[in-house]
Amino acid sequence: MLWLQEIIEFINESLLLQLVIIIGAVKTAGTISDRLKQPTVFGKLLVGIIIGPSFLGLIHETETLKLLAELGVITLMFLAGLETDVDEFKKAGYASTLTALGGVALPMGIGTFYAMSVGYTGFIPLFIGTVLTATSVSISAQTLRELGRLKSKVGMTILGAAVIDDVLGIIVLTLVLGLAGAGAGGVSAVTILIVKMVLFFIIASYVGKLAIPPFLKWVQRSPVNQGLTAAALIIVFAFAELAELSGVAGITGAYIAGIIMGTTKFKEEIMERSEALGYSFLIPVFFVSIGLQAEVGALGTGWIFVIILSIIAVLTKTIGCGLGAKVAGFDWNKSAIVGVGMVSRGEIALIIAAIGLEGKIIDHTLYTSIIVMVLVSTIVTPPLLKITSHLSDKKAKAQADQTAS
Repeated sequence: MLWLQEIIEFINESLLLQLVIIIGAVKTAGTISDRLKQPTVFGKLLVGIIIGPSFLGLIHETETLKLLAELGVITLMFLAGLETDVDEFKKAGYASTLTALGGVALPMGIGTFYAMSVGYTGFIPLFIGTVLTATSVSISAQTLRELGRLKSKVGMTILGAAVIDDVLGIIVLTLVLGLAGAGAGGVSAVTILIVKMVLFFIIASYVGKLAIPPFLKWVQRSPVNQGLTAAALIIVFAFAELAELSGVAGITGAYIAGIIMGTTKFKEEIMERSEALGYSFLIPVFFVSIGLQAEVGALGTGWIFVIILSIIAVLTKTIGCGLGAKVAGFDWNKSAIVGVGMVSRGEIALIIAAIGLEGKIIDHTLYTSIIVMVLVSTIVTPPLLKITSHLSDKKAKAQADQTAS
């Protein structure tokens, strides 16, 4: 159908028209998901696949959309940081550490073994295992927010574990790249990266805590239009850039900036204005961008490998992180919520996969398989979180009724 192809080409030549479709589709899909009693993020993720190359082909990933999506995920994690209860976050430190360790060890081991069992050799199995260790809780954070659990001990454990997971994952990735010859410098390069990461967390946590509150007070007193909002964005982007320069994901820097600003008296005002910018524009682009990266037709006959890899991705995170939470003292129901909350791989795994492709450790077919696995793990997280949360609430209610009687 020539006319349809011409329409698609016209859309892909106009950024403004692409944004019209993306924002409209995301808001519509979110509304439908809500009416179906699913987290709105589920529909927002799914619509990216529908309007992307895998199905309708209305929108294709461009460098501009990619940059806007990066700003979207940074904004999303900044908002999650603003909502974080610092006291609860500190209390969850022990549980977060055990959760993160379980979420790295089991996916790494099972993923490497599976890759070897299907015939991959050299450093490819180790690389696949490394991809499976990644966790990106931007989707989980949004879902927990909708379910009213973001500020709970479970929510704090998931967010804390994700930060630790990020650090552990980068260390593992660097070691694998060094061994494979894709990272120059070997042991010295790994040592330098670890030192940079430690320095980042020290600077971000302590210097940021000392500098950000007085900076915000000074900006509020100055006669600048929307000065507080501009100051918050400057801080977030600076922290995200500092994190990336230190070898840590930019979203971790944004999250820490959000935590620090959340302890100031400007928290509510910054959140209100940041939500308006994020949820009306940048965050919808991020949700759609995940689906745009999938071109399922490129897999050919590799579907069995992708299906099994996706199952491993979901189960190993759920079990590994869930067991870590259980050892830390959670009951089985809350441990399941923690485990499921760590399933989504998101942009962290995509970054690792891109590094592997650029370093010629993996080919385009395996790269596409990893992208589909990331999409599957990301899309199943919201409904699984809702199911496990509902079961936990139901059991807690039953126990309360039993105690009352």
